[in-house]
Amino acid sequence: MNRFSFIPLLSTRLLRPVASLLVLGSLLGGCSKFVETDIPGNKLTAKDAFADNATAASVLTRVLADMSASYAISGTSGVSLLSSLMADELTNYDVSNTIAQAHYMNNVSSREALWWDWYYKFIYSCNDALEQLPLSTGVTAPVRDQLMGEAHFIRAFCYFYLVNYWGTVPMATSTDYAANRLLGRAPVASVYAQIETDLEEALKLLGNDYRAADVVTTTEERVRPNRAVAQALLARVYLYQDKWALAEAAATEVLENAAYYLPEPNDAFLKNSPEAIWQLQPVDRNYNTQDGLAFILVWGPEYGSPAAMRQQLLDLFAVDDKRRTDWIGEVTPDMQTFYFPFKYKMGNNEPVPHSELKEYLMVLRLGEQYLIRAEARAEQSKLAGADGAEADLNAVRARAGQGELSAGTREEMLTLIATERQRELFAEWGHRWLDLKRTGTIDAVMTVLATEKGNVWDTRRQLYPIPLTDVQAAPNVGQNPSYN
Repeated sequence: MNRFSFIPLLSTRLLRPVASLLVLGSLLGGCSKFVETDIPGNKLTAKDAFADNATAASVLTRVLADMSASYAISGTSGVSLLSSLMADELTNYDVSNTIAQAHYMNNVSSREALWWDWYYKFIYSCNDALEQLPLSTGVTAPVRDQLMGEAHFIRAFCYFYLVNYWGTVPMATSTDYAANRLLGRAPVASVYAQIETDLEEALKLLGNDYRAADVVTTTEERVRPNRAVAQALLARVYLYQDKWALAEAAATEVLENAAYYLPEPNDAFLKNSPEAIWQLQPVDRNYNTQDGLAFILVWGPEYGSPAAMRQQLLDLFAVDDKRRTDWIGEVTPDMQTFYFPFKYKMGNNEPVPHSELKEYLMVLRLGEQYLIRAEARAEQSKLAGADGAEADLNAVRARAGQGELSAGTREEMLTLIATERQRELFAEWGHRWLDLKRTGTIDAVMTVLATEKGNVWDTRRQLYPIPLTDVQAAPNVGQNPSYN
């Protein structure tokens, strides 16, 4: 595997815009080109990369394209599938898939902890953009602000997943090789503080509109971060730190934005869905999303789609819940029925290549914001009424065709919200795994689950191992407990 340490090797390594601009004419801007320029990407130097609006925009476009294509983000090695296998959502049926099986058995080694390298790769690109853009005389102020806002947001996004899967992590905010090599592991609170700072900077720099590939033209494509994207992640960041009032306020700003609303479940995961706050546009026309390929079962679980839903998750849904009928598929090979996440409809069951993409990878969406605000309000004992947790909980349930729920106590409401998060956010971005961790319920759930899997739960396995190469190369990093 072509690894990328958090210790960058060369300042130019990640600065070359996409070779031939990925030779895809419609990415990140509808029918417009990736970047409206004829300059070959493989001839751009680090200095050239931020010379003007077009080349500078291509640097951040490259990061977004790499995120979309990366196995660290989606697919059989992505966050959603592997986190669902670690938690109590999916069962792995292909033991020959060593990565899936290691996650299912909660026995991940540094060889299977794949995301670390990619997240630091993205962070390094953002660090370089944040250093170079203020120095460029050829980039106009509006474009500079948009690109710096994107870089701050992407860096915050990456550190959010690093801190939640690895705990204390090296916090590189520059491209200085010598300084990065000597970094120790920053406390969790410090990493969250940096995430908040980045998101606050992004809010200052980003506008309300979505931008096309040239970062000037507005577009309907919800693939470049805007202000609402930063606000949505900030709401989650506040929630994870028990900052209830701030989480409520941040989610409210997104929920009151008329650009977003809850469509029917079958339409929620389409490209440019009104529920979509941020999506990643696929870069390979041979499929729509990698998660569609990974989750959709055509003949039953196999290496490319190794997992199926656990019965306990299926049992959470009423038979008339639209999420049960629209977001869960089933296939019956050899008289055995398997159920699978079917939020994305386009997978190996669809012909390729696609003349037009129908689905983009959903990263941040409105349903989560309702549940963030519901939980934040419940924690403040705001239960009933239009400004209470019940209203937000029931907004999500109404979209699914389910009746209203109420609770007499804070604890009862939090239990209802936790269960609704399981129904609404299953198989998405590790929500269930991270919910178990942040609510302190992971040991109780995983102890029982480990017995079912034929394993013994080790609470230290809440954290991933740090790749051995980085432990050896960086003297102040060290390894997470239970992996030494």
